[in-house]
Amino acid sequence: MRTLRLSLAGMVILILLGGLGAVAAIAQDQEPPGYMPVETGSMVKTRSDHSATLLPDGRVLIAGGGWADTELYDPGTGTFTLAGRMARIRDITATLLPDGRVLLVGGTDPSAELWDPLTLNVEATGATNETRSGHTATALLDGRVLIAGGDTSSAELYDPSTGTFERTGDMTRRRTDHVATRLSDGRVLLTGDGQAEVYDPVTGRFEATGPMTAARPHHSATLLVDGRVLLAAGSTVSAEVYDPVSGVFEATGDLLAPREDHTATLLPNGRVLIVGGLSHDPFETLATAEVYDSSTGTFREVAPLATARLQHTATLLPDGRVLVAGGSILTSSIAKAEVYEPVAAE
Repeated sequence: MRTLRLSLAGMVILILLGGLGAVAAIAQDQEPPGYMPVETGSMVKTRSDHSATLLPDGRVLIAGGGWADTELYDPGTGTFTLAGRMARIRDITATLLPDGRVLLVGGTDPSAELWDPLTLNVEATGATNETRSGHTATALLDGRVLIAGGDTSSAELYDPSTGTFERTGDMTRRRTDHVATRLSDGRVLLTGDGQAEVYDPVTGRFEATGPMTAARPHHSATLLVDGRVLLAAGSTVSAEVYDPVSGVFEATGDLLAPREDHTATLLPNGRVLIVGGLSHDPFETLATAEVYDSSTGTFREVAPLATARLQHTATLLPDGRVLVAGGSILTSSIAKAEVYEPVAAE
């Protein structure tokens, strides 16, 4: 039975509305909010389509989004501070390495850089074999990083022990703005445009899997607790779940709103928080948020953002809160950030 807590004023209002019958109706018909957003400090720079990387000490590194400057979010103080400068502005992917450094890849040339948490400096490392934009970067279980796509079918591996990139097998198709998800067994699932494939780091090969139930531009992919992957939205309300054992995608419950360029974050309770994004009908930036429950295959609404945004980042903090930072309102980038906090009813 769900516990319902009401203030004295709330009880008076309910009695006026019909007494205990009204209390029972509310307890039966309304879901608890689950997560509520609260304000936190704004970023130093306005950013959209940037990266956010959770560091081992609980801080979050923010990079890219139209700036060479990087910055750090401290969840203890709720503030952002500048933290080093890249050699150039990058269409960026940022990947945490086993030693705590962060690999920064992408942009108009094949250079790559490393951000050091001890010095807060950014230093050059080996160059990629191709210039990449709209690619993905995925940390593998052995510490290497898979760099894939960017309007090409090629892929390569970064070895942090040598600081070099080496080519690996090609993807089955050219990909850009796709999504890469490391599976529980160490393989990597790549999804987008209705077709999917899996990279095996043991063999260095990509193999087709799927197909997906729908093409999903700018969708999200989230590894669930049970090892399956939730693929949500992408200009649609539909969602699907990938089973890495069978290699099959199956439809799951629909979202409450169509969206793309949103974020999806796995919560400590195993649910997935989906926030913001862009809707095409009507054409607007969204502040709405919802939570996916894999045990029921359903989405339910939670409290909306204070600021509508798309192409933002959402980072699960060590204390269970979710930092939502930056993004844009259509063509205007923003610096505002907020934090979703779990409530007791969840």
